[in-house]
Amino acid sequence: MRIRTAELADWPRIYPFFAAIVAAGQTYAYPADLSLEEARGWWMEGPPGRTVVAVEGEALLGSAKMGPNRPGRGSHVATGSFMVDPAHQGRGVGRALGGDLVEWARSAGYRSIQFNAVVENNAGAVHLWQDLGFEILTTVPEAFDHAEHGLVGLHVMFRRLVADSPACHPEPRFAADGAVDGGREETHMSQITGPGGVEPGNADDLAGAVTEGRQEETSAEMDRQPTDDQGEADPE
Repeated sequence: MRIRTAELADWPRIYPFFAAIVAAGQTYAYPADLSLEEARGWWMEGPPGRTVVAVEGEALLGSAKMGPNRPGRGSHVATGSFMVDPAHQGRGVGRALGGDLVEWARSAGYRSIQFNAVVENNAGAVHLWQDLGFEILTTVPEAFDHAEHGLVGLHVMFRRLVADSPACHPEPRFAADGAVDGGREETHMSQITGPGGVEPGNADDLAGAVTEGRQEETSAEMDRQPTDDQGEADPE
């Protein structure tokens, strides 16, 4: 298994499990019934973010998107969203994608990673992120309308990437073409371990979806979808 930067040609292969996971109503608050083209803007990130896919041979196993959690003075904090094709659960795909995010964010100069919307009863996701060094900062009660359990809480989870020192205020480093300066574009699963060398395991694929990073905040932001053919996502 390897992680590589997603190409526009990958989107038609991502969309079927994207649509299925959103329709299940257990992990994501994206609008229902998005078409192939409508959904592309919600997932395929442009610089300074990136979208990646996990592949093995010709099979596409899952995908993740990542980038700054907020613009401007919040752009030193990264975030990410993750989906694993239900057909490929139980193979450590979620852990591999999560490990790629941590390494990418660190190499890009982010100080920390924040997940804004981890569904509290998604036990697999919560366990995985804790295993990869994230902590629960707070839980927003009844913030997600779960298709099965009704109103449930959303965890805000956080991992620090650099020492809390005044000398450590790196700006994310991006080359002119949007690629991470000094970062890497491909990660092999054999390189992904959690704290203490935790290896990928079968509890890491979270019933298809791992977690959702930042949430759309206003109707204006939700309406700001791309109209070009470059796959650049709404900056949210």
